[in-house]
Amino acid sequence: MTGVSRQSRAVSDAPIATRLLARFRVALGWVFGPLVLLVAEPTTGSFAVGIAIAAAGEALRFWAAGHLNKAREVTSSGPYRWFSHPLYVGSSIIGLGVGIASHSLIVIAMIALYLGLTITAAIKTEEAYLRSVFGEFYDRFKRGEIVRD
Repeated sequence: MTGVSRQSRAVSDAPIATRLLARFRVALGWVFGPLVLLVAEPTTGSFAVGIAIAAAGEALRFWAAGHLNKAREVTSSGPYRWFSHPLYVGSSIIGLGVGIASHSLIVIAMIALYLGLTITAAIKTEEAYLRSVFGEFYDRFKRGEIVRD
């Protein structure tokens, strides 16, 4: 079986809902975004605190993206030393910041639902892909048997 076949098979073994959520997570964000704007009731204070938190999340994402080397290696430098998925940790921090900025429990619930579903789906499909590409090395890496840079 070729590498591409193994990769396709690993991802296709995931439930259809998981694959769809992972694939369309960005598009779903564009649907949720306007809803957040409609429901949000920001105050000056909540907006300032929320934006500061969201900026920290974006900084983490920026740092992580600079270390990512997709499909060539299991990245273990930069924030990948501490988090398996720093891009998603950063996205979650951004979501927390937006929720706080909105000053709305409804928005916080919407963001938690969106991020909980889409990030979980993305992690499942990405880990299946990484396992298909890197095999036992990736499993050992996830178990902490291989030292991170």
